[in-house]
Amino acid sequence: MRLVHLLSHSALACLTLVAGCGGVSMIHGGRTVDSDLSLTGQTASYTLAGCVDENGAAIEVSATVAAVTYHILPGETGPELLQRNPGEDGFVISNSWEEADGRHYFWWGLGVGMEYVVPTAGNAQRREYVRPGGRTEESDGTRRPVVTGPPAATCTLVPAA
Repeated sequence: MRLVHLLSHSALACLTLVAGCGGVSMIHGGRTVDSDLSLTGQTASYTLAGCVDENGAAIEVSATVAAVTYHILPGETGPELLQRNPGEDGFVISNSWEEADGRHYFWWGLGVGMEYVVPTAGNAQRREYVRPGGRTEESDGTRRPVVTGPPAATCTLVPAA
């Protein structure tokens, strides 16, 4: 089994904080938040159960990636997804839309895109796209991935106990 290269939260923080570049973030679709952001009002919480590669083969996940938690929080324009690595700043994804299979959240940057699919009940998914082929801007203001192949990794997120 190979070790999955899924971006950990610390990698997100490094990509988001761009010193000397005029404050422009390389990650789009969300924002970093302090590690003490309150989870008050959260409607769901998830942990990572496992991942498979583009061929459906199980892949090993590092302890850092396995420790990340995911929380659905109320936002000013609708539900937001908080990705949090314990003890570090978090990343809130506000770019989202509804589809038949649930609410989709998507962030992108530097040749990678992460899409999360959160149904009203049950397990959620995290899909990692390497060079997702661009993104579309929809009439509702959301940006969505243009997917030209299967995700490099698909992870199952289970409701936290």
